[in-house]
Amino acid sequence: MKRIIYKLILFLFSSFVVLSTSILLSSCFNRRYDPIDIIKASAKNIGATSGSFFFQILNENRDVRIVSVNSNFKAVDFNFNGGKFSNNGYNYTIVEIGDGAFRGANLSGALTIPDTVTIIGDSAFGSLLNADHHDNLILSKNLTTIGPAAFINDQFKGQLVLPKGLKTIKERCFKNNCFRKNLFIPNSITEIGNNVFEKSGYYNDVEFEEDGIHSIPKGCFKNCFFYGTITFPDCITLIDDSAFQYVTSTYLIPFPKNLISIGRYAFGSITCTDFTSEFHSYDLILPDTVNSIAEHAFYNSTLFNGEIHLPDNAGFQYIAPSAFEKCYKLKGTLTIPQHVKTISNLSFSECSSLDKIEGLENVDAIGDHAFYSCVNLDCDLSFGSSLNKISSHAFNNCTGIKSVNFKNNDQLKPLSIGENSFDGCTSLTTINDIPEYIDTISKGAFKDCTNLETIKFNGVPKTIDENTFQRCTHIKSIFINSDKYFSCPNNTFDTRTLPNINLYVIKENIDHYRQDNP
Repeated sequence: MKRIIYKLILFLFSSFVVLSTSILLSSCFNRRYDPIDIIKASAKNIGATSGSFFFQILNENRDVRIVSVNSNFKAVDFNFNGGKFSNNGYNYTIVEIGDGAFRGANLSGALTIPDTVTIIGDSAFGSLLNADHHDNLILSKNLTTIGPAAFINDQFKGQLVLPKGLKTIKERCFKNNCFRKNLFIPNSITEIGNNVFEKSGYYNDVEFEEDGIHSIPKGCFKNCFFYGTITFPDCITLIDDSAFQYVTSTYLIPFPKNLISIGRYAFGSITCTDFTSEFHSYDLILPDTVNSIAEHAFYNSTLFNGEIHLPDNAGFQYIAPSAFEKCYKLKGTLTIPQHVKTISNLSFSECSSLDKIEGLENVDAIGDHAFYSCVNLDCDLSFGSSLNKISSHAFNNCTGIKSVNFKNNDQLKPLSIGENSFDGCTSLTTINDIPEYIDTISKGAFKDCTNLETIKFNGVPKTIDENTFQRCTHIKSIFINSDKYFSCPNNTFDTRTLPNINLYVIKENIDHYRQDNP
């Protein structure tokens, strides 16, 4: 009996040892491929001239992620030896470049990412040394994802080749580089982050493949310069905020023919090269598909030095604040599309080369400084019956406007004319048919219209402020075609002018006016 018990104990102990050994071996085996473990190796194994690099093993196939290099790392025309290397008797394949792996590393010449690599992490090659000596950037043909700021501040000056299978380029990826050959953006890309190519230069053409991304993201080409052309696919419907802000271009940046929306500062402050401005005239022709132009969309843009065509569709009813402010090279006739109801603050302020404005008949409201200092206008302004508000300084200093013509309006939408709205319109000679339902003519509305001669009222304003016609020293005739009595503060008109004004009123009111104006 004792012998049987002894054998049973011996058997159980042996089984425990075998099981423990198996668990231990299994644990050791698994640890070899634990991505937490970092292994150091000589950088010469991957084609560098000196230094060390550190990597993690990702799986049993010994695919690895490079996680960092040391301060002694140095490489010229770096190509990772094709993406495969040996270390301590094992063969490895590089499939990922980790976050910050080569950030600030000493690289010069060309950089070729081997075809074994599918992912490049955040800031992986950001701010490399020897920025003046970087050449081509050739990416892996099997690359699918490039992380944020992956090649930021590297000043590559050769060619950038984006592979056909690439799907994602994160924000600021290629910011502050300078590519001297054609850039082709394949339609496999489904996501481009903000500011991807910001502060970069393109000496040749940039082309987006058809049936690719549907939008140009925020800041995508902000502060770039283009010496070649840009070709957009028809599938682009959105050009987002600041996409081309501060761009300098030799050629016209075209608009995709199915474009729907243009973001804030999307084309703000874009300029042309000196050569372009001297020999080319570029019209700003927006497709009729556009129904949204955000504030400051074309603020201070001087690339466009020809005429302007606004989209004409039922969805485009609003011109945003400062949308075309300080586009001082736009010229010719500005035609407001028939569906536009609101022209906002500063929309066309200081567009000082425009000759004429048409299409105001359907507009309901005109914002502050909307056409401020459009000094080259040489035209008559005609408003429709739906107009209910002209805000302060709307046409201030439009020195070439010759006449302002109103139409009778709806009692439910009386017209208000804001402060200084036509101040300084020195060529204005006639104001026709101020409508029957007029609510307010504010202070200084027609101040310094020094050649104004004739004013015709179809209605009497509920309020007319002082100095409304101050320094309008050439007024000769005022017509009041209303059965309501017109009264105003003593200094509404320039006192020097009053003795020379002929007042014309309807027959029934003659005696009333004679009593108050003996």
